[in-house]
Amino acid sequence: MDPMNHFVYRLKYALPILLMFIMMGCCALVSFAEESKTTLYFYSQEIHSNKYKSIKINFDTYLAQVGHYEFQPYNDKNAFEANLKDQNKYVVILSSWHYREMYKQYALIPLLVALIDGKKYHKNILVSRSKPENFDEILKNRIASANTIENSKTQLNEIFKKNPLVQSARILIVPKDIDALLSVGLGMSDSSIIMENSLTAFQKLYPQLYENIVVVAEGEKRLSLIIAAPKTFIQGIEPIVSAIENMQKQNQGKDILMLGIDGWQKVDAATQKELEE
Repeated sequence: MDPMNHFVYRLKYALPILLMFIMMGCCALVSFAEESKTTLYFYSQEIHSNKYKSIKINFDTYLAQVGHYEFQPYNDKNAFEANLKDQNKYVVILSSWHYREMYKQYALIPLLVALIDGKKYHKNILVSRSKPENFDEILKNRIASANTIENSKTQLNEIFKKNPLVQSARILIVPKDIDALLSVGLGMSDSSIIMENSLTAFQKLYPQLYENIVVVAEGEKRLSLIIAAPKTFIQGIEPIVSAIENMQKQNQGKDILMLGIDGWQKVDAATQKELEE
């Protein structure tokens, strides 16, 4: 047989095998990439946002600088928790009260706590245009909130010591705390429940309307958002934890610090004890 024909003949039968090995290699690379990817899951009833898509894009771009990470927000508590049950390599951002609720079951360790106006503690306050004669009067009228109805009523229960009128309160859902304050200032609602730092921002933006608003009740101080990971995964996540902690120091990071958060701080032993008591 002519050498050239012999070569073509052998190539004819070898090519499918070669292609098979190439495809297997590609699949293995994809599989490895998927397995090595770490997901940063996010859920908080205290955060109400319609910008999760843009936050995800910005977060993914920022985290790509330090490794193979993906940001995945959830707006459903049950779906968020169910997704974590069969996993042991992930990072989560969640509210401090939610951490307390699930850290034992998921063997979580707190790593970072969010800072708001440079402080790790915050409280919710209830504001109105005037001091009411009694709190029942507040609960019978419209209350503006930037949270879900469920979480707004949880906050009201904390302030009003589980007054039965909380369950029938009429909650006006708005995008942000500033909108809730505007709603009161412009007479669209009688009161609003907000984070205390939002009132300072409102004073700067709308000084005339601010003059007509008074604080009528306050909730208890508590820690804000927590970043945590399973105990068995702590050793593998230093790059992402460091990247998040240093967000406020980088221009790209500043752009994606979410929803009123202006930085993160490492959780010390005292804070962890407080979270897990």
